Amino acid sequence: MKKLISLLLALVLVFALAACGGNEAEQSKPDQSAEASSEPEPASVEESSEPEPASVEESSEPEPASVEESSEEPSEPEPKEYFDFTKTASSVSVDGKIAGEDVVVFTTDSFAKSGNCKYSINVLLHKTADCLYEVVSVAAGAGSEWDGTFEEDQILLAVHSSSSNMDDIETYQNVPGKLAAAALQPGDLIAIVGLEEKDIQLLKEYEEGVDKLEYVRELAANINKFVSFQTSAIGIGTNANQNTSVILTGVNSAPEYGSVILYTKEGWGDTLGDNGDYDWSEYYVCQVEYDHAKYYFEKKQLIDPDGEGKADVAIPEYGFVLIVSKYNEVAANHFGNVKDNSRFFAHGLRVVPDEDATYEIYRCDTAPTIDGVVGGGEWNSYLVDNADENNIMWDYSQFEGLEYGVTADIYMTYDDDNLYFCVVVDSDKPNYCTVTKEDAAYMYKYCCIQVNVMNQSPLSEYVSQHYDYVADSTSVNDGVIRQYGFCVNNDGDTISVVWMGVDKTFTGEAKVLTDDDNTTVYEVSIPWTEVNIDNIEPEKEISVSFSINYSPEEDAKADKWKNVRYLDGGGIIGRNDWVKMPTVILQ
Repeated sequence: MKKLISLLLALVLVFALAACGGNEAEQSKPDQSAEASSEPEPASVEESSEPEPASVEESSEPEPASVEESSEEPSEPEPKEYFDFTKTASSVSVDGKIAGEDVVVFTTDSFAKSGNCKYSINVLLHKTADCLYEVVSVAAGAGSEWDGTFEEDQILLAVHSSSSNMDDIETYQNVPGKLAAAALQPGDLIAIVGLEEKDIQLLKEYEEGVDKLEYVRELAANINKFVSFQTSAIGIGTNANQNTSVILTGVNSAPEYGSVILYTKEGWGDTLGDNGDYDWSEYYVCQVEYDHAKYYFEKKQLIDPDGEGKADVAIPEYGFVLIVSKYNEVAANHFGNVKDNSRFFAHGLRVVPDEDATYEIYRCDTAPTIDGVVGGGEWNSYLVDNADENNIMWDYSQFEGLEYGVTADIYMTYDDDNLYFCVVVDSDKPNYCTVTKEDAAYMYKYCCIQVNVMNQSPLSEYVSQHYDYVADSTSVNDGVIRQYGFCVNNDGDTISVVWMGVDKTFTGEAKVLTDDDNTTVYEVSIPWTEVNIDNIEPEKEISVSFSINYSPEEDAKADKWKNVRYLDGGGIIGRNDWVKMPTVILQ
């Protein structure tokens, strides 16, 4: 009986709407005033003059034969159809303005009054439980803005189409939604999921036992970068899925639902709020800065999601700001493991100024002589770096106290055939290395240098996709990067090794000499063809990284390995992350 009444009332409302003429198509013009409209007010469900149909008890129809007396099976009642208002609407929004084939949910009467509800079916709802609303009243807009007042826990569902005729569905897609809204009766239930988040996932007549009243929203997609924050030094065992890591969804990008994003000063701005007025309320915000006295990136500030002042958080020049959404449960749970002494490492990302991580090298007119002797001023014009305890780009974390004991000057140049470099190491103790050509791979345990040469910029798209040797050896297998070692052993022999590369043969020249003043000179030439570099021309970008390994006799015999490493390991020490290598620009 209730369904029959609903159908009759809906038909009355449809006839009333049809009588309004063609002005429904003007719904997209929010400035059309009620006074200018010639559309008569369609009858609301409450105001319908349609007489009530006779009840079953008042019917003059004779009683049908009982089941026992009838030879026909009784027909099954038609199942109720639970209409889904998201299926036919062109858009479903919260606190917007009605236009076209839209559905809008208004959470305050002020939004509803300015929402252009002139020709929509306006359903007043009252919240009865989480995500569940009961119909209070249904009325068609009469060419005027909605002018009601919400009581506590009330909202307005406005459903519009520019036609009320199902024959027009090819042109006006939300006709079914409009008719379904008109057929609603007080007491009917509507399920709305995602209203609080302003991201409606479900908006339909409630079907008990079927509709799940829980908010499930797709998180921002992960990218192949992550940040780890363990209390020990970075190593090959560190991975993106451990509980002291968070996988990023973006870098220097606008926040989305569930985001985990890293921001740098060069890529975003001086503060988190510099690049747009975003809502940071769902995020943990962590300021991370490099401490040169500790030689690692550490937490400087951490603001919980309910904290204030997030937009004003400064992005350090040497460091970054990391945001983690509370809705990204895995990342948020992992982020709860951040400690005061956690060491942050941004995998696959440069988080220091590009200028400080770039070498410019100049072409030589005369190639230097590879003899282990720095003489005749052949290297004077080609100094690119000084590795010492005052240089923020060099890491002495393996040295105790202030007893650093070793510094290095690094020179580089090139010509059409070769890359040339010279590393002059001054130390407080004599050079020590016991390896021979047969066991050259173990020179890293003693005094030597380790060198990475890559045939493109560490910031290239290729390297961005294949930056982590632990998880992806593609860059080595493709011949993009090679890793070398050079030393002079205790017998005075120059030894070389290729640790990484498609071909492990070194075809260049190398000479290493050490003297009584504990100065060791490494001179090396590497053919461009060996490192798969062609088109040698100004402004070409490649990458070369160094590590100065320094384990003199006492340390080596105690199996105490020490080195002066480039910041974040330079792609050599701790983690073979190629993005951590400096950019080299040919001039």
